[in-house]
Amino acid sequence: MLDNLRHLFDKQPSDPPEILELKNKIRSLQIELDEQKLANDRLKQDLQTLADQAAHLTRQSEETWRENLIQSAATPAAHLITQARLMQSKPVAAQDILATSRRLLRIFEDLGMSAEGEPGQETAFDPQLHVPLQAGEQIAPGEPVRIRFVLIRYQGKILRKAQVDRSA
Repeated sequence: MLDNLRHLFDKQPSDPPEILELKNKIRSLQIELDEQKLANDRLKQDLQTLADQAAHLTRQSEETWRENLIQSAATPAAHLITQARLMQSKPVAAQDILATSRRLLRIFEDLGMSAEGEPGQETAFDPQLHVPLQAGEQIAPGEPVRIRFVLIRYQGKILRKAQVDRSA
């Protein structure tokens, strides 16, 4: 009889079907959550791998670009160095220096640089495009000026404004 009583007390009541259904749903959602966490971790690893590859390719591309620039400029640079050395012992023809300078300018133009204006050209002062050659000189917008050093742009962006002085 004592065993029968024990058996009654040891036996726990079974959960109603709604509770069982909710417990199963919780287990299912926990498994799904764990799977999502694993997938998220894999995606993070993939993203980091792609970011590392992109950084490497960018560095490689920049280095290739620099090398190509130096390769293009190597001949004119060698000519300038030689002409500078020759000038120490004898005069160098201005046309040789100009030809070398033109080669360098062509390299920069091919890369997207452009020059605006001509040295000696007279124009109206525009503070967006011009700066006075003499530091501290005040020139009013629209005042006539002469370009001494041209404006330089790279892909439309002004890198160096034209340096000007008042027209005589």
